[in-house]
Amino acid sequence: MWVARARAVLDGRQNTAGPGTIIRGLQSNMHPRRKPHRLPEEAYHGPVCVSFTACEAHRKPLLANDIIHAALHERLARAASKHLCTVPIYTLMPDHLHVLVLGTDETSRPKDAMDSFKMSSGRWFRYNRPDLSFQHDFHDHIVRRHEGWASKARYIARNPWRAGLVGGERQWPYTGTIGYNLDDVLEEAFWQP
Repeated sequence: MWVARARAVLDGRQNTAGPGTIIRGLQSNMHPRRKPHRLPEEAYHGPVCVSFTACEAHRKPLLANDIIHAALHERLARAASKHLCTVPIYTLMPDHLHVLVLGTDETSRPKDAMDSFKMSSGRWFRYNRPDLSFQHDFHDHIVRRHEGWASKARYIARNPWRAGLVGGERQWPYTGTIGYNLDDVLEEAFWQP
Protein backbone atom coordinates (compact mmCIF):
# COMPACT_ATOMS: atom_id res chain seq x y z
CA MET A 1 0.00 0.00 0.00
CA TRP A 2 2.72 2.50 0.97
CA VAL A 3 4.60 1.75 -2.25
CA ALA A 4 1.58 2.64 -4.39
CA ARG A 5 0.99 5.76 -2.30
CA ALA A 6 4.63 6.84 -2.57
CA ARG A 7 4.59 6.28 -6.35
CA ALA A 8 1.43 8.38 -6.61
CA VAL A 9 3.15 11.22 -4.74
CA LEU A 10 6.29 10.96 -6.83
CA ASP A 11 4.21 11.00 -9.99
CA GLY A 12 2.54 14.19 -8.76
CA ARG A 13 -0.90 12.61 -8.35
CA GLN A 14 -1.12 13.07 -4.60
CA ASN A 15 0.28 15.41 -1.96
CA THR A 16 0.01 14.11 1.59
CA ALA A 17 1.43 14.62 5.04
CA GLY A 18 1.24 12.52 8.17
CA PRO A 19 2.91 9.33 9.38
CA GLY A 20 5.83 8.47 7.09
CA THR A 21 5.64 12.08 5.95
CA ILE A 22 6.52 12.69 2.37
CA ILE A 23 8.37 15.95 1.95
CA ARG A 24 8.69 17.58 -1.46
CA GLY A 25 7.84 14.34 -3.24
CA LEU A 26 10.40 12.24 -1.39
CA GLN A 27 10.21 9.68 1.35
CA SER A 28 13.33 9.05 3.41
CA ASN A 29 13.84 5.55 1.99
CA MET A 30 13.09 6.44 -1.65
CA HIS A 31 15.12 7.93 -4.47
CA PRO A 32 14.03 11.21 -6.06
CA ARG A 33 11.99 10.96 -9.21
CA ARG A 34 14.28 10.88 -12.21
CA LYS A 35 13.87 13.77 -14.62
CA PRO A 36 13.25 12.56 -18.18
CA HIS A 37 15.37 13.91 -21.00
CA ARG A 38 13.81 16.97 -22.55
CA LEU A 39 13.51 15.43 -26.03
CA PRO A 40 11.61 12.31 -27.11
CA GLU A 41 13.68 9.17 -27.69
CA GLU A 42 13.17 9.43 -31.45
CA ALA A 43 15.22 12.64 -31.50
CA TYR A 44 18.27 10.54 -30.59
CA HIS A 45 17.79 7.98 -33.38
CA GLY A 46 19.61 7.81 -36.71
CA PRO A 47 22.52 9.81 -38.10
CA VAL A 48 22.47 12.52 -35.44
CA CYS A 49 25.41 14.10 -33.64
CA VAL A 50 24.96 14.39 -29.87
CA SER A 51 27.24 16.11 -27.38
CA PHE A 52 27.16 14.52 -23.90
CA THR A 53 28.68 15.58 -20.59
CA ALA A 54 28.82 13.06 -17.75
CA CYS A 55 30.03 14.23 -14.33
CA GLU A 56 31.61 12.25 -11.52
CA ALA A 57 28.89 11.87 -8.89
CA HIS A 58 30.68 13.86 -6.19
CA ARG A 59 32.83 15.95 -8.56
CA LYS A 60 35.97 14.22 -7.27
CA PRO A 61 38.87 15.25 -9.53
CA LEU A 62 40.16 11.68 -9.92
CA LEU A 63 39.03 10.53 -13.38
CA ALA A 64 41.97 11.77 -15.46
CA ASN A 65 44.55 9.01 -15.10
CA ASP A 66 45.90 6.34 -17.44
CA ILE A 67 44.10 3.35 -15.92
CA ILE A 68 40.65 4.98 -15.80
CA HIS A 69 41.16 6.48 -19.25
CA ALA A 70 41.97 3.07 -20.76
CA ALA A 71 38.98 1.42 -19.06
CA LEU A 72 36.54 4.15 -20.11
CA HIS A 73 37.89 4.28 -23.68
CA GLU A 74 37.34 0.52 -24.04
CA ARG A 75 33.78 0.73 -22.71
CA LEU A 76 32.95 3.76 -24.83
CA ALA A 77 34.25 2.00 -27.95
CA ARG A 78 32.17 -1.10 -27.19
CA ALA A 79 29.00 0.93 -26.54
CA ALA A 80 29.47 3.05 -29.68
CA SER A 81 30.00 -0.02 -31.84
CA LYS A 82 27.00 -1.84 -30.36
CA HIS A 83 24.70 1.08 -31.21
CA LEU A 84 26.25 1.82 -34.65
CA CYS A 85 27.94 5.05 -33.62
CA THR A 86 31.36 6.64 -33.74
CA VAL A 87 33.01 9.11 -31.39
CA PRO A 88 34.69 11.95 -33.30
CA ILE A 89 36.17 13.27 -30.05
CA TYR A 90 36.01 12.88 -26.28
CA THR A 91 37.91 14.48 -23.41
CA LEU A 92 38.18 12.95 -19.97
CA MET A 93 38.57 15.80 -17.50
CA PRO A 94 39.46 15.31 -13.82
CA ASP A 95 35.79 15.30 -12.74
CA HIS A 96 33.75 14.90 -15.92
CA LEU A 97 33.69 13.53 -19.46
CA HIS A 98 32.79 15.37 -22.67
CA VAL A 99 31.94 13.14 -25.62
CA LEU A 100 30.59 13.73 -29.12
CA VAL A 101 28.66 10.69 -30.41
CA LEU A 102 27.71 10.42 -34.07
CA GLY A 103 25.13 7.98 -35.42
CA THR A 104 26.35 6.35 -38.63
CA ASP A 105 23.01 5.33 -40.19
CA GLU A 106 19.23 5.25 -39.65
CA THR A 107 19.48 2.43 -37.08
CA SER A 108 22.05 4.22 -34.90
CA ARG A 109 21.18 5.11 -31.32
CA PRO A 110 23.64 7.69 -29.86
CA LYS A 111 21.74 8.12 -26.57
CA ASP A 112 21.52 4.35 -26.12
CA ALA A 113 25.28 4.21 -26.71
CA MET A 114 25.80 6.72 -23.89
CA ASP A 115 23.38 4.85 -21.59
CA SER A 116 25.20 1.59 -22.34
CA PHE A 117 28.59 3.24 -21.73
CA LYS A 118 27.44 4.63 -18.38
CA MET A 119 26.11 1.24 -17.27
CA SER A 120 29.31 -0.54 -18.27
CA SER A 121 31.57 2.10 -16.72
CA GLY A 122 29.47 1.99 -13.55
CA ARG A 123 30.19 -1.72 -13.21
CA TRP A 124 33.89 -1.07 -13.80
CA PHE A 125 33.93 1.66 -11.13
CA ARG A 126 32.07 -0.60 -8.67
CA TYR A 127 34.71 -3.37 -8.95
CA ASN A 128 37.85 -1.30 -9.52
CA ARG A 129 37.27 2.17 -8.03
CA PRO A 130 34.26 2.04 -5.68
CA ASP A 131 35.06 5.59 -4.54
CA LEU A 132 34.09 6.89 -8.01
CA SER A 133 30.94 6.87 -10.14
CA PHE A 134 29.18 9.00 -12.71
CA GLN A 135 26.05 10.93 -11.80
CA HIS A 136 22.92 9.05 -12.81
CA ASP A 137 22.03 11.43 -15.61
CA PHE A 138 24.04 13.45 -18.09
CA HIS A 139 23.72 16.64 -20.06
CA ASP A 140 23.07 16.18 -23.76
CA HIS A 141 22.77 18.49 -26.74
CA ILE A 142 21.80 17.43 -30.24
CA VAL A 143 24.15 19.27 -32.58
CA ARG A 144 22.04 20.88 -35.30
CA ARG A 145 23.24 20.99 -38.89
CA HIS A 146 23.65 24.78 -38.81
CA GLU A 147 25.86 24.48 -35.68
CA GLY A 148 28.17 21.91 -37.22
CA TRP A 149 30.10 19.35 -35.27
CA ALA A 150 33.39 21.27 -35.62
CA SER A 151 32.46 23.93 -33.05
CA LYS A 152 31.58 21.23 -30.48
CA ALA A 153 34.81 19.36 -31.26
CA ARG A 154 36.80 22.56 -30.72
CA TYR A 155 34.99 23.18 -27.43
CA ILE A 156 35.76 19.64 -26.24
CA ALA A 157 39.40 19.80 -27.36
CA ARG A 158 39.97 23.18 -25.70
CA ASN A 159 38.37 22.24 -22.39
CA PRO A 160 41.59 21.13 -20.61
CA TRP A 161 43.43 24.21 -21.92
CA ARG A 162 40.64 26.55 -20.72
CA ALA A 163 40.76 24.84 -17.32
CA GLY A 164 44.50 25.56 -17.09
CA LEU A 165 45.48 21.88 -17.08
CA VAL A 166 47.80 22.17 -20.11
CA GLY A 167 49.64 24.91 -21.97
CA GLY A 168 48.17 24.15 -25.40
CA GLU A 169 45.00 22.87 -27.02
CA ARG A 170 46.41 19.50 -28.12
CA GLN A 171 48.50 18.53 -25.10
CA TRP A 172 45.92 16.77 -22.90
CA PRO A 173 46.62 13.01 -22.88
CA TYR A 174 43.00 12.08 -22.15
CA THR A 175 41.47 13.39 -25.37
CA GLY A 176 40.74 10.78 -28.01
CA THR A 177 38.45 9.43 -30.71
CA ILE A 178 36.76 6.17 -31.64
CA GLY A 179 36.56 5.43 -35.34
CA TYR A 180 38.71 8.42 -36.37
CA ASN A 181 42.27 9.69 -36.26
CA LEU A 182 42.51 12.39 -33.57
CA ASP A 183 44.90 14.54 -35.59
CA ASP A 184 42.52 14.48 -38.58
CA VAL A 185 39.53 15.41 -36.40
CA LEU A 186 41.39 18.28 -34.78
CA GLU A 187 42.79 19.54 -38.08
CA GLU A 188 39.33 19.60 -39.63
CA ALA A 189 37.72 21.10 -36.52
CA PHE A 190 40.30 23.83 -36.11
CA TRP A 191 40.41 24.78 -39.79
CA GLN A 192 36.67 25.10 -40.24
CA PRO A 193 35.15 28.52 -39.52
